[in-house]
Amino acid sequence: AKREPLPRLIPVGPLAGLVAWYALTAALLAVGIWLMVRSAAGATLFHVSIHTHLEAAYDRMVRTAGAYPLMVAGIRNLVARGLRLRADVIITRETYPRLPDAVRWLAAEGVRRVDFWYVSLTDGNRGNVESLPRMSEAVPALREALATARALGVEARSLHVPRCLLGEDAGHAHDPGADRVRVVTPDAVFDLDRSKLAGRVHVATCEAGCVHRPVCPGVRPDYLERYGDRELVAVPAGAPTQGGSGVDRVEVLLEV
Repeated sequence: AKREPLPRLIPVGPLAGLVAWYALTAALLAVGIWLMVRSAAGATLFHVSIHTHLEAAYDRMVRTAGAYPLMVAGIRNLVARGLRLRADVIITRETYPRLPDAVRWLAAEGVRRVDFWYVSLTDGNRGNVESLPRMSEAVPALREALATARALGVEARSLHVPRCLLGEDAGHAHDPGADRVRVVTPDAVFDLDRSKLAGRVHVATCEAGCVHRPVCPGVRPDYLERYGDRELVAVPAGAPTQGGSGVDRVEVLLEV
């Protein structure tokens, strides 16, 4: 947390109306002092990217041997202090078959909120094309995970899979770019709706009377570049949905 502008943002959080902090380095959450500083700054919701719940796979994904125990300690510190926590799980070709198990693991750890992020072929992962599964391939496991979450009383959101592919689980879809989220990294500051991770493209199918068109942000360009748009379907009005989630307004995403 020594990188600017983090020290300046933490004390002014309440004045700026910030209600949530993302912590992408879970090791910091293993340090109680850091949690106390954030709590004093008025943060009411902490996000932790767990990537996946298995130790070997987690260390491989974050490219740091021995990182998994720190992530787990961070989660347990948050839960033990009664702080609101949302865990981020990454959907990749390797992790999607285990999504329901990840939800069960999080619930057993006392985590009551989970977001599913779809892996992107951007930045350092640009060349790792095998990590990106077709959505039609991964969605059955995602929907099973959403059903598991409902059964366990865990609030679950799907962040990047278009609603048209989620069927009756479309109510679990959430567009992070629709929130007022400011991303602060060591290299840049920008709003999340302008991020490479945000869906930005509406194809012809989207414009063919799909009931979700007014709220759907579209598909990410990197996904369309890899697989095209044949999986997308226009959903007619009146299609049943279930799930849904609240919106945490005015968030700040900090990469530390």
